[in-house]
Amino acid sequence: MMLNTLIRLFDCMLQRVYVACARQIKRLDSVSKSPIYAFFSETLNGTSSIRAYRQQRRFISHSDMLLDNSQRVWFEAFTSNRLNFTSTPPVHNLVA
Repeated sequence: MMLNTLIRLFDCMLQRVYVACARQIKRLDSVSKSPIYAFFSETLNGTSSIRAYRQQRRFISHSDMLLDNSQRVWFEAFTSNRLNFTSTPPVHNLVA
């Protein structure tokens, strides 16, 4: 009975940590995608100027850098989800 209570307490603490981390990672994901949308919009509006000054490579490399930064945050979110889904089922199996 005591072990069951401890396992439930551990599970509850684990869920609280996960929810807080997931919320923070979701915020970071939104923050990392915002520059991509802004840059894409600016690029579409200035396409003729970019071509006239032959700055395509610079804009492509900047776009790639923004996408890489966004993918880093996505990878953290994916890893966090995998950690949660691999750690909680064993805890739930112990309680059941």
